[in-house]
Amino acid sequence: MKTLRIPSLEDIYQAYGQGEEAVVALVMQMVGQHTELMAVVQQQQETIGRLEDRVRTLEDQVAKNSCH
Repeated sequence: MKTLRIPSLEDIYQAYGQGEEAVVALVMQMVGQHTELMAVVQQQQETIGRLEDRVRTLEDQVAKNSCH
């Protein structure tokens, strides 16, 4: 994944000075980064869910073994 880069105020003014196409390109770049970031968050949430399930399973196994 690319490093998330938020445009500076200077970047925004520079795009504005370059015209409509530059502003649109800057916004589209930010939207693309947001989409990539959301995909990473989704993957992490799924991984966390699997790990939580695994921890519960292991804790249950330890509890059963401790009782015997």
